Amino acid sequence: KPCDFPEIKNGGLYGAERHRPYFPVPIGKKFDYYCNRGFVSPSGMHWDNIHCTAQGWKPEVPCRRQCSFPYVEHGKLLEWKGSYLQDQSLKVKCHSGYSLPNGQDTIMCTENGWSPQPTCIRVKTCLKSDIEIENGFLSEYDRIYYLNRKTQYRCKEGYVKVKGESSGTITCLQNGWSAQPSCIKYCDRPVFENAGTENNSTWFKLNDKLEYKCHAGYENKYKHSKGSTTCSFDGWSDIPTCYERECSIPLLEKNLTVNPKKENNK
Repeated sequence: KPCDFPEIKNGGLYGAERHRPYFPVPIGKKFDYYCNRGFVSPSGMHWDNIHCTAQGWKPEVPCRRQCSFPYVEHGKLLEWKGSYLQDQSLKVKCHSGYSLPNGQDTIMCTENGWSPQPTCIRVKTCLKSDIEIENGFLSEYDRIYYLNRKTQYRCKEGYVKVKGESSGTITCLQNGWSAQPSCIKYCDRPVFENAGTENNSTWFKLNDKLEYKCHAGYENKYKHSKGSTTCSFDGWSDIPTCYERECSIPLLEKNLTVNPKKENNK
């Protein structure tokens, strides 16, 4: 299979117009070619030869970009050599508080030069003063947090997150803190005296109502066998306590007396 006229990207064939009428050419035919400024052949030269094979023209990419040693603004390179060829990469270390775009740490020599540009930009930061945690506080003492850094916050005593945890984490994102967390008031499960409940929760949110039932033969201070208590800012509105049921001396008919003569009987 003969080879058609080679289209050399970022370069060209020496004497192209003179050779063009003789294409296609047979396998084994060679031609000298050149690369444009900033590009080199696989051998590192600005010119070389291209030859026709059964698989087509070799080399397949005659001209590759040659990237010069870059200067890194607000950072430094972790290795050094005179130049780099297309598709070769280079490690970069940015100064504290700076980063390559998208948090990368590598630049690559492409057909259009270094990508991304070897410039470290100041990374997004979040300030401790930018967030107010309702009924909570940041656990760490740092004032500035860099992009993607996580930090822990804790709830004040007597407060928890919505799911009951006493602490959580927030992250510094491109648009600021990941959340403006809050901690809500809660009540621990109360101690029942001579009473019980079907509610198995170990903690309760503000305004949660807990219903309870007195044991047989007992009643609460309102003389009821059932009652309820509500979680408030000051704790439970009522203590679920029941007492032995008492009966006062009944009204007796004339000529009847009672023994023993006590005001109340259990």
